[in-house]
Amino acid sequence: MRESGREHALRAVLVAILLTLISLPAFAQQSPVNFRYGRLEMHPVLRTSFTYSDNIYLQENGAREENITQANPGISFRYPTTHHLFRAGYNAKIFSLSKQDIQKVKHSASGTADLNFPFGLVLRASDSYSQNLYPSLPEEPGITEHLTNIAFGEIGYRVGDRWDIRLRYQHYLLRYAQPDDTPDQFWYPLDRDTQSGGMLFTFLAMAKLSLVGEFWYGQITYLENSYSPYEATFLRPLVGVGSRFSPKTNLSLKVGYEQRDYQGDNLSQMSGLIASLSFTHKLNSLFSYEVRGLRRVHETMYPNNTHYFSTGGEASFFYNPMRILKIGAEIDYLFANYPEESVTAPEDDPANPRLMKREENILSVIPRVKIYPLSWLEVGIGYSIRNRDSNVNGLDYGENRLSASLGAIL
Repeated sequence: MRESGREHALRAVLVAILLTLISLPAFAQQSPVNFRYGRLEMHPVLRTSFTYSDNIYLQENGAREENITQANPGISFRYPTTHHLFRAGYNAKIFSLSKQDIQKVKHSASGTADLNFPFGLVLRASDSYSQNLYPSLPEEPGITEHLTNIAFGEIGYRVGDRWDIRLRYQHYLLRYAQPDDTPDQFWYPLDRDTQSGGMLFTFLAMAKLSLVGEFWYGQITYLENSYSPYEATFLRPLVGVGSRFSPKTNLSLKVGYEQRDYQGDNLSQMSGLIASLSFTHKLNSLFSYEVRGLRRVHETMYPNNTHYFSTGGEASFFYNPMRILKIGAEIDYLFANYPEESVTAPEDDPANPRLMKREENILSVIPRVKIYPLSWLEVGIGYSIRNRDSNVNGLDYGENRLSASLGAIL
């Protein structure tokens, strides 16, 4: 009898879990750096987890519970030389959603080459490919299958001890998977490519303070011809500072401006503030925390809008009372606002649609506990609560997730 897709996926998950358990005694006394061949380091990775979600599709009504079993086998390679570093890795993501009888296998791979020459020349190239099950943007709900590929290249030169100049290129590719229940004639994916080239200047003004300037020019193109009016070119200048106050404290701040010119004659052009902030501090050997802030522009097809802004921040902390135990938590907040009015059913009066701008708040709270019986073995327990509060009727949701995981990085 032929094995069903569900049986195949569950078998793969069970085998991955079994291999993890079997490997514990065999490698209990080994260090990860023992997996070497000359300078080449090899690090097998295996993570397994079980997650319960009470609203897997992030819906306001008709919430659907789900049990998600996941296995992530993979391997990474590292090859350092005197001046250069080469890295590569592969990871499989095997999902089984038991209540809906859904099985998915996703893959990701990456590679990086960092070349640092003694006379100041720096070359870097990287590529990162990832198939994903869950959305990466705050506007997208539930399970949103897609793949991304980010190709990056950089050439730079260090001038003396103070100046660093870089030329950069990046190609971001996004492709969505066609749902099984959507016929070809009704499938209009938002597949797009974003290409950008830029320059980065860094000036070491003082021993612990750097000044940074960036300038990017790029283009957004869609594969579907009906979306061609939404194609755009953009300019993105930024200035910032970076500081390493001490080995325990780091600060990075960038503020800039982005302008987009869309091809559609009846589409409003975009301009607005963008920014990023990162602050990390390690109080002592037991406690550390990090604060991050971000303001970005995202593409959208929401009526009358070509884009929306997201402004938010993340705060996380970790407490290590002993070597084998780490306690942490993360709080994420995001405010999304759309610049153009649309005829919309408001949350407070859904029976009377009117012209209004869409706005929403998204909050996530994620406490975690991790235990390290061995230096390369991690056992985790986590809980997360996520809520979206929108002024548009039907877009609110709440989700609770409870998870347990086991991971080995050899």
